[in-house]
Amino acid sequence: MGRVARLIGIAASDAALRGADKVEAYDLSRATREFAIGAKWLTDDPFSRKAI
Repeated sequence: MGRVARLIGIAASDAALRGADKVEAYDLSRATREFAIGAKWLTDDPFSRKAI
């Protein structure tokens, strides 16, 4: 639960910095690519996958 909260927090900060009023998949993808993968929490970014 802590890692999820951390990832959402980073995404929310990114969203606020770009002036958004909500967290979007873009923000989660960016947080995943720039933080979670580097921390070795994940090996890929599930938020950048296209819906099938």
